[in-house]
Amino acid sequence: MTEIQSRLPAGWTTSTLGKIRQDRSRGIDPKKHPEERFELYSVPSFQLRTPEILFGREIGSNKRTVEIGTVLLCKINPRINRVWVVAGHSSYPKIASTEWIPFFAVEGVVPQYLCYYLSTNAVRAYLAAHVSGVGGSLMRVNASAIKNYPLPLAPFNEQHRIVTKIEELIGALESGSNSLQAAKARLRQYRQ
Repeated sequence: MTEIQSRLPAGWTTSTLGKIRQDRSRGIDPKKHPEERFELYSVPSFQLRTPEILFGREIGSNKRTVEIGTVLLCKINPRINRVWVVAGHSSYPKIASTEWIPFFAVEGVVPQYLCYYLSTNAVRAYLAAHVSGVGGSLMRVNASAIKNYPLPLAPFNEQHRIVTKIEELIGALESGSNSLQAAKARLRQYRQ
């Protein structure tokens, strides 16, 4: 039994990111499909959490095909927390920048669970310690660097419960943040 396994709740197992990482993507040159629309998961569009809908002629470089449920981990400057789950924002083919490491959906792993795990401080620190490049946007993590990184796996239903609780907490934080901003605005108004 490994150290990680000995600290896990009953029913949990461990795997590695390499064991659960399946990459069924294939390269695509969107310019060869100029009149076709694509749902593009680019690094710049991550901030808005909304993929771009573009014609092939509007996309300037090769991309990779992805599917709904694919978890995307950004290779560029991994200190910045960029992990995204491909959703069905449209019926158009889904493609992603080659600057993402794709984790296609696998049986027994809830994509959002994997997404939240890849967003943890421990994973971010590990990624930041295993980059190559000279700095900033030139720093990249290679998929091989995460191959042996441990992944604690809760039972499938527990993964869903964990995701639900995280999303409830995020919602409460956002609501609290919005309330705080509104209170600050009222306070400024009262001071005037």
